[in-house]
Amino acid sequence: MVGLMNGASAVGRIVMGLVSDRIGCINALFISTFAASLTVFLVWTFAKTTAIMFVFSILYGLCCGAYLSSTVSVSGAICGLERLASVTGIIYAGMAIGSAIGSPTSGAILDSIGHKTDYMGVIVFAGSVMAIGTVILFLLKFKTSRNMFARV
Repeated sequence: MVGLMNGASAVGRIVMGLVSDRIGCINALFISTFAASLTVFLVWTFAKTTAIMFVFSILYGLCCGAYLSSTVSVSGAICGLERLASVTGIIYAGMAIGSAIGSPTSGAILDSIGHKTDYMGVIVFAGSVMAIGTVILFLLKFKTSRNMFARV
């Protein structure tokens, strides 16, 4: 499943790069983060079979690849190309902190349940963090342009 997720991520990066050229990088990042949140809440929550886990892996991989490829473009659009290297470094450092905190938190959630087969707590945690990110991106989009359909 990890291989499927990574393969789908590669496709998501390419597709969202093309979409970003048409609708704007902030819009593309918002859409991909929103779609990842929905995928976690609506697919992973109900993934009780291996087949549905394969579907989740592919859909989530597409979304994750899309938001990974849009991050640098958004940084450049907001902070300018002259500060892109510094801003990208800060963003990736923040992502590293999130990655370092996310896995142990998920493990603690699983440990608190008492068994390692019920992932509902982890699903809620992961989906909630993504939903918060989606709200922040919506606010960024709104701050950049109050026109909901603007190419930003």
